[in-house]
Amino acid sequence: MGAAVRKWLIPVDPFAASHLPVRIDPRLQVDDDTAYRLQLDVDPMSAMVTVFVTSNFEYDIPLAAEIIDDAEHGLHVFVRAATGDETAHFRRTDDPDEFLDPDEAGGGEDEGTEQPGDSASTDDMITWHEPDSPVGIVESAVMLWSGEVLLNNGRGTVGPFYLDEWAAKSWAFSTALSLPEEEVFAAQVVSYLCAKSKAAALLDDDAEEAFKRLNRCWGGPVRAMSIVPVALPGKPVPPS
Repeated sequence: MGAAVRKWLIPVDPFAASHLPVRIDPRLQVDDDTAYRLQLDVDPMSAMVTVFVTSNFEYDIPLAAEIIDDAEHGLHVFVRAATGDETAHFRRTDDPDEFLDPDEAGGGEDEGTEQPGDSASTDDMITWHEPDSPVGIVESAVMLWSGEVLLNNGRGTVGPFYLDEWAAKSWAFSTALSLPEEEVFAAQVVSYLCAKSKAAALLDDDAEEAFKRLNRCWGGPVRAMSIVPVALPGKPVPPS
């Protein structure tokens, strides 16, 4: 069976979409005035899922307007937090109305392998070692980001690697909101410096195994650099 078509790749008629009722995800915890402003921010929609950024939402996170049809609300537009892959596509496309072929879209969660490009390159070099080898390998490095959600039971969940910090931030925020609020402690984004020759393995579907393999020894080709907290509705504001 082929991969499911991503809804942000399906264009819609903006005029028809503008006449649909708009519902705001209650997990965003916005007041009535903010909800009204977000409803106005939805237009124009160019796809079944249209990602947008607005100053009317107090959290610095992209939102997604999704056309859905359910038994309770009928056909309508649902405004929620954008996922990591939706934000990655939105940020990767210069024109939000330009839709990529599903086979070329790339991504972290379910789109196949995304190749590290110039947007993730840094001026940094990294020196790393193969296991049991004293010889250092020097090469250029790229920055990768991964979101994490920490739970009150001391456990947590880790997202895929992205070439874009905003995508990892969206993954952390949307994943935290998808879990029961009482179980979530905090969300964060971790940045990694990675040897460019190894980055593709971390952007693949088997990223977890690749990370364990590449990070199993000191001086490996991927290293955590910083942790940035992600503010969540209903949670204390994390220190900057």
